[in-house]
Amino acid sequence: MAAAAVAEDGLNRIVRTCGWRQGAIKGAAQASLAAIRGQPRLTKAVFDGLSAAVASQSNALVEIALDTFNQLLAKNAVISVHDISIDSPTDLVTVDEVLSVVHPAIATANNTVKNHGLKVVLTAASSTTSRMHLDSVVVCVRTCFDVYARNDNAQNQAMASATLTQILTTMVDRYETFPVRPADEADVANVVRNLVDTVAIELGEESAPISSPPDMIQEVLTALRTILRLSMKRIVPYVDGPDVRQQTFAREMILLILRNAGPRFRSNPVVAEVLNEYLVGPFISHCVSPSARDFRLAVSVLGSIAESFSRTLPNGLALAVNHLMSVVLEGSLRQESHVLILLELLAYLSFRPQVLGDLFIPRASHPSAAKLFTSVLKMLQGAISSAVEQSSSSSSRAHPVIVQAVRALGLIAASLRKFIQSITTSPDAPLRRDSGVGIGLHLLPESSPPPPGRALRSARTSIDLSTAKEGIATLLVNGWPPALAALGVATEHCALDAETWRRCIDSYREFVLLSMAMGAVVARTAFVQSLVNSTKLFAPATMVSGTTSSLTASHRYVIEIVLDLGLNHGRDLDESWEAVLQFLWNLERSPAIDRALMEHLQSVYLATPKLPQGAFIHYCVSICAISTQELALGGTQTIDRIAKIVILNLDRDVDTILQMWAIVRMHFVQACNQSPTKQAEKVINAVGTILDAAFSRQASAEVAKLQGQFVDVFVSIMGARHSSTLWHRVIACLAGLVPVHISSIQSAWHGILVVLTFASKEKQIETVMLILNMVSFLCRAHLTKLNNDELNELVTVLDVMAHCEFPLVQLHAVALMGFITDHVIRNVGEVGADHDALNNLILSVVRSLIMAIGSDLPVSPPTLNALREMLDVLAGAHGDVVWARIQDNTVVPYMNRILSTTVTAEQSASTSIVDEFSNVYTALVDGVTAVALELYPASSPFIPALLRFLQLAIQTPIQFASGAISCLKRVVDAPLTIADRNRAFGSVAELLETMLAAPPAVVPLGLVAQSMLTQLLTNPSTPLVVTDVQQVECLVEPVQAVLRVAVDLHDNPSDDHDLADLESVCVSALIRLCRAASTQWPDFATRTLVGVFDLCSEVRSEAASATVRLCRDQSVCLVLQAMLTAPSDFWAAFASDGAQRSETLVAYVLSDDERVRDCLRRVLASRVDATLSRRSSDAGVGPPVVHPAVVSVE
Repeated sequence: MAAAAVAEDGLNRIVRTCGWRQGAIKGAAQASLAAIRGQPRLTKAVFDGLSAAVASQSNALVEIALDTFNQLLAKNAVISVHDISIDSPTDLVTVDEVLSVVHPAIATANNTVKNHGLKVVLTAASSTTSRMHLDSVVVCVRTCFDVYARNDNAQNQAMASATLTQILTTMVDRYETFPVRPADEADVANVVRNLVDTVAIELGEESAPISSPPDMIQEVLTALRTILRLSMKRIVPYVDGPDVRQQTFAREMILLILRNAGPRFRSNPVVAEVLNEYLVGPFISHCVSPSARDFRLAVSVLGSIAESFSRTLPNGLALAVNHLMSVVLEGSLRQESHVLILLELLAYLSFRPQVLGDLFIPRASHPSAAKLFTSVLKMLQGAISSAVEQSSSSSSRAHPVIVQAVRALGLIAASLRKFIQSITTSPDAPLRRDSGVGIGLHLLPESSPPPPGRALRSARTSIDLSTAKEGIATLLVNGWPPALAALGVATEHCALDAETWRRCIDSYREFVLLSMAMGAVVARTAFVQSLVNSTKLFAPATMVSGTTSSLTASHRYVIEIVLDLGLNHGRDLDESWEAVLQFLWNLERSPAIDRALMEHLQSVYLATPKLPQGAFIHYCVSICAISTQELALGGTQTIDRIAKIVILNLDRDVDTILQMWAIVRMHFVQACNQSPTKQAEKVINAVGTILDAAFSRQASAEVAKLQGQFVDVFVSIMGARHSSTLWHRVIACLAGLVPVHISSIQSAWHGILVVLTFASKEKQIETVMLILNMVSFLCRAHLTKLNNDELNELVTVLDVMAHCEFPLVQLHAVALMGFITDHVIRNVGEVGADHDALNNLILSVVRSLIMAIGSDLPVSPPTLNALREMLDVLAGAHGDVVWARIQDNTVVPYMNRILSTTVTAEQSASTSIVDEFSNVYTALVDGVTAVALELYPASSPFIPALLRFLQLAIQTPIQFASGAISCLKRVVDAPLTIADRNRAFGSVAELLETMLAAPPAVVPLGLVAQSMLTQLLTNPSTPLVVTDVQQVECLVEPVQAVLRVAVDLHDNPSDDHDLADLESVCVSALIRLCRAASTQWPDFATRTLVGVFDLCSEVRSEAASATVRLCRDQSVCLVLQAMLTAPSDFWAAFASDGAQRSETLVAYVLSDDERVRDCLRRVLASRVDATLSRRSSDAGVGPPVVHPAVVSVE
């Protein structure tokens, strides 16, 4: 239906409805009907008839007129004031004129008419084409308020509320959704129609953006101002009526605008200014109402304003919040319902971290933020304290105020922590502190450009003021005491209310995390300590006694939170680690802990590699403090745990490892110094475990460089406390590690050797033997890899051991010095060797060797093993070194000292020691002789020294002297010069006197052998008593060796020696041995006698002197006489080489000496008698067997 038809229909209805008394209204309507000519717009002529009906105060006429106005507005038949132009007709009626007529009519009409009037207001205000003047906006708002507040009809109130809601929603949405267009793209027709606006644009910048039309925001602002004024009326006394309804309705509409507001509205500075004026004045004056409903509404308005304008209105909001808290908690309206509403507001704001951050984080535009934060926490503390006074602690349900206050505390802490994390430069990175100092906030100043490659962040997700960092760091300085006090009172009071008690624990946790984020060390420490004390598992003062018999659900809840702090937030605990570890340690000692909980607890100790450097160092300090307490109670479990923690963190950087080890080392040293021996041994074991990991091949290169740092703890432990048991344990620990990790130990050798030097002064043989074994293994397996300093330290160890009170250890130490000497001598010839250092080392070793000679050194298998090493070195390929040592009397006195050592009774029971030492010593003598002869004639100056050396060697037990005699024989046989040969003969001349002097015996059987040798060589008439074949076997070799020398001397053409009877003396001694052993040991006697015959029957030199030949014949006579009484199997052994010995025997028939021939006849005659005797006994058996020698003689 066209607009003209709508107007005509409405006027006709008015004409029909008018009574006889309403002639003027009817005439006006008829006049308007006559003026209708099909115009599309409402003209003044038509408007006069409709307005007359509205002013008639007749409900029927008013209703028809309002309905007609509504239809005309809906069909856009009423022109807007903004649409009037130069070309527009002058008789058109605007929307504002319609509303000016409608508003008075609604005030006096009945309920039905009021509803029709509200429809007109709604249609006019929500029209997108027919825009109103700002005064008409005020009219619409007031119309709705009048209907709502001045009418008791619920239907009318609902209609007014719905109408105004729709109006405000439409205005706000229209403002928010208006498209943004540059001015130079504006429609030309619009510019022409809106001439004023066009001129304004032309005077400004050509491309100035139009963010929103000015009239749209003015509409919203006008409506907002109107509603704010309507909500400001102070009602005294407070009685429910129109004024109260108006105030309530106004606050509801304010909430409506704020909740429907979009970014344009919230970012508009004019809107912020309007709301700030409202907050700092009228709101503070009129917000508090005795009615809980109205107060909740006022608080909701404040919450909505804070949610949308917290960044731009922090000061006004702070004033409003402070006012509310002061009035509700301290003023005349101190009611539980109001307190709960205020707590709801805090909880509501806490769910919005950005809002809470804007209110509580200090900055230049909001310096009082910290005070607000402290005030809020004090308010919560006061609310809890007041509720505690009003309620009973025996109640199973906590007071509602306590419940909500505790909840608000936790929410505030959690929300503020999230806000702090959100203001870092990296949106996804959590807030962390750098190296335990300060706060790692990277703030973006408001005027600074964004970092390269990073987009600009929203103003609501970053702090843009330079003072924010300092403000965050100090925010909890004054705020944590009331929060801690409030939670402490609530936790104590709500012990029977499990749910509220858990909320208290959750709030503790949130404040701990907030303290970490803010870097508030004191606050974090206080909250952590209160958290762990909240279980009452242990006495708060000592945290040692007072364990409970079982763990309740509440206990386990706190334990889970503490474990979560250690596992997931340990990097921020720092100094608070001590409280956490103290709690876990006491929990671990509690009898109520189960296996599952114990495994979970152990995971805290295994998570240390994830901690940053600062937190880890604090962790180490704390765990060492716990260990000190445990040691005082007699426990050592934490010591082992510290060792595991150190091992787990060996992959860290060098600086962290050094700091960690400095702390742990000091603790270990103090523990060993102050604890009993058993606990100190546990510490040693823990250090051994750490060293095992540090020495391992899997250890990093950085750890390998720090091995010496780890070993130095043993030096500190031994220096701090002298205990034989403790020192022995240290050496035993190293003795178990060094052989296993010898190839991977790099920087620890100096420290190990220093430890060995310390311990080598110990008086316990077990400790010294461990050191000796370790040093011996080191010399064999790793000597070539030690540097000069380490070698010097090793020599120091051996030097100390060479002067200890144990001869066995002394001898080992001296032998190992010789081994080191060989190694150093080899290195002197290497290219690039440090000759000065090596020469100094040689002098050090030699000096130690010489000083070690002054002790009595027992002979034992370990001693012989060490001697073999020493003598092999000296008898090796280094001839020049050997001769140098002989000349400076280094080797000979050393050997004399060894050879003059007394044999113990236990040692005399082992013949293997004799053989072992004999072989070693013979190797030395042979080596020295071989070097001298190999270097001859260059070694001619050393021949006298060699002969003296051999003479000293011959002055040894008979087993050792045989080797020296053989070497002397080699010298005699060598092609020496006449002078050197004469010197050799002179030495041989002394040999007989040496042997007749009965030298002291130093080996097993030595005393018996000495007596027997004396009888053999000096008392031929004395019967020789032999009780053991070993006694005679040990005598044969040296005597036979002398005999060989004597034979060689007899074959020598020179008579410049006085050894003519030497051969006969030796033969006589051997024959006496044969006679003594012939009864019990015929085989030995047979072998010896055959050997003597062979020596005496060797080819003679024709140039021998008469004296020599006479001595030789005498020796032959002695042999032939012995053959007369030889054992029965002698002749079988004699003939074992065929006819060679028989022919030699027959050759003696031609001897010039009658004694020889006479002895030969007696021998042959005895053989003939023996042959004839066998013939008679074997008669009939076969022909007699006659020895070939007898046949040849016959």
